[in-house]
Amino acid sequence: MFEDRYTGPTQESFFRRFIMNRIFVYGMLAGIIIGGGVFSAYSVISIGEDIYPEKTTSEIIESFGQLLISGDRPLAGEKNKEVNILLLGVGGNGYYGNMLTDTIIIASLRPGEKPVDTEVVLLSVPRDLWVQVPDVPGYRKINEAFLYGELKEKGKGYLLLGEVLEEWTGLVIDYYAVGNFDAFEDTIDLVGGVDVDVKQAFSDFSYPDKNKGYLPPITFEEGFQHMDGERALIYARSRKGNNGEGSDFARSQRQQKILIAFKEKLSSFNYLISMTTISKIAESISGSFTTDLELWEMKRLYDLTKEIPNQNFKTVNFDPRTTGMLCSGIDSETQLYAIKLCEGKTFGDLHNFVEERF
Repeated sequence: MFEDRYTGPTQESFFRRFIMNRIFVYGMLAGIIIGGGVFSAYSVISIGEDIYPEKTTSEIIESFGQLLISGDRPLAGEKNKEVNILLLGVGGNGYYGNMLTDTIIIASLRPGEKPVDTEVVLLSVPRDLWVQVPDVPGYRKINEAFLYGELKEKGKGYLLLGEVLEEWTGLVIDYYAVGNFDAFEDTIDLVGGVDVDVKQAFSDFSYPDKNKGYLPPITFEEGFQHMDGERALIYARSRKGNNGEGSDFARSQRQQKILIAFKEKLSSFNYLISMTTISKIAESISGSFTTDLELWEMKRLYDLTKEIPNQNFKTVNFDPRTTGMLCSGIDSETQLYAIKLCEGKTFGDLHNFVEERF
């Protein structure tokens, strides 16, 4: 009778458990590599759920496992010496126009044989660039494209914006990352702030708060400054500064500075960053940051960029004063400030400009 009632594992269930246990071990080992210490399965899952809310538990654990078996597996575009990542900043909850892209930067990684031969080019796109958004009548500011993409399919706004940018720049977007202001502040705070060289002092008397009002006047003095998350966000976002810092192009340059300073701070860490810090970052950006970079791709990106000297970071702006391709002014139909292709210029001309600068 006992043999008749025995319900031990069948060959099929044993094989399934073996596969799942193997994935679990991969996840555990990946955590030890990243964290420099013991990393529980719960931590693997909870952090993965923060970064990849759409993945199942088994997919999250498998993603961590891929860290161990990826080796030197190349990123998309790496074999062609060009990896393009679309970096987007949105306001998020509590901010006016919370789904408009306040920051649009294409970061192009150009891998070399050695770090000294590797370059990163940061192309900033002004929010007032007037474009045609697919399936949307007329012309719109490019910072609205993400919003229309989100209305079309939640969580996929980057696809529509990426389509527009590929048409304008001639670049192929390989990856994307979207973060809101809260994620920006928290991440900078969790790495201990950033050090930024402020080339030009300025004050902003109209910096918005979260209640449709304004903060007291903000001033940045010339010289190196240590900034926490809140201060760095104000420096990156200010649009009404005096002393020549009130344009979108000045703001784009400040945003590029913050990115480079953040990269510099990360490079100063030991590779085995403490699991506590990683856990805190993951928790702080939960619901505030999304990306299609897999974990092994993040690690590969870190490996390729961690030793690049700062002088190998180049910056490009779609500034009408320097491109010779774009013209700015008040649009006759809407009476809004707009940046457009100059008369007689084509996308091909703009593509050539981007290619030469890159």
